[in-house]
Order: sequence, then C-alpha cells, then structure tokens
Amino acid sequence: MSVAGVILAAGRSTRFDPSSEQPTKLVALLRDEPIVRRVANIALEAGVYPLIAVTGHAREAVESALAGLEIQFVHNQQYYAGLSTSLKAGLAAVPCAASGALVMLGDMPFIKPETIRKLIAALEARTGNPIAIVPSFNDAWGNPVLLSSALYDQVMSLQGDEGARALLLKSRDSVIEVPVDDDGVLADIDRQQQLQRNAD
Repeated sequence: MSVAGVILAAGRSTRFDPSSEQPTKLVALLRDEPIVRRVANIALEAGVYPLIAVTGHAREAVESALAGLEIQFVHNQQYYAGLSTSLKAGLAAVPCAASGALVMLGDMPFIKPETIRKLIAALEARTGNPIAIVPSFNDAWGNPVLLSSALYDQVMSLQGDEGARALLLKSRDSVIEVPVDDDGVLADIDRQQQLQRNAD
C-alpha cells in the first residue's frame, strides 16, 4: 500500500520573531538542522513515499533547506490566501495510485517516525472506508493526519485558512483514532522561545 506525504511549508511564520535573520521559521536551525528538514527526514525514515513539499513564502530558502533529499516540490502561488490553498496544491500532486496522503506541518519537528508507521498500519488494517487516520495523545487529536483518498474531493472545496480538521469533526464516525505515546503530535514551533527551549 502506497501512502504519499505532503509537507505544508508555505506559511509566512507571522508569529515567529520578526527580528530573526531567517526569512521563515521553517529554515531556522533546531539542533543544527533546519526545522523543515527535520520534518522531512522523519517522514522519509518512516518510509513515506513519495514525499511532496508545498512551498510558498520564502520558496528558495525552504527548497534550499531540503536540498539533497528525495522530495518533490510544489509551489503554491496563492499561499497568502490561506492554509487550504497549500493543502489543495499538495493533494493535487499526490499520485492516483496512492491510497492516502499523510499531511504534515512543516513546523512540527518532534514527531516520532514510529507514530507515522502506526498511522499507515492502521490504514492498512482498516475495515470499512475511513476518511482519515488521526493520532491522539492524552485524548487530544494531533498531527500528522493521514487522509484517505475518499476525502480529497471535500478537501478541494475548502477555502481560506480552513484545514481538513473541520471535515473530520463533521464525520467523526469515519475517522480512526490511533492513541500514541508521542507528545510530538501536539508540539509545533510558533515562536523563537520554543525553538530556544528545544535547542539542546
């Protein structure tokens, strides 16, 4: 079973330190590695293929941070119009043969590869037709989310900063929740202080 990966890496990082020399937080270094590169390496270590990165703001810097990895780039020229535009651009690039798309956020570098493997295993072992596989930690839904191809048409109707979460909440009975021992599914980096706390 083939599961593609989509890394959303197009945002403007408006809450990150405005005095930072980096054009986007995604290329800021975390333990000597750009944040977005850590995210990509987690997906690759988990066996996700193909892996697609959706760029937008600071396109060249993000692509440079991911240079040398087995990754496909899709540029979202409408990134300023909200998250939904990047999500749709990424899903449009997913091969038809893929049974699902693992949607990862470019600012969540603490997820364990094993968590991703568990989501893929849940999709492979599914009964019925779930629209998504979601990790949960302490009963809270997290990321990444594995979207079934059955949901793509609905995602394409999203607008602005809408993400797929609203669609999943409307159809909770069709969502498989996978409990994981991984607080990384809830941890992103929005501010410089968070980056500094996790530097060691």
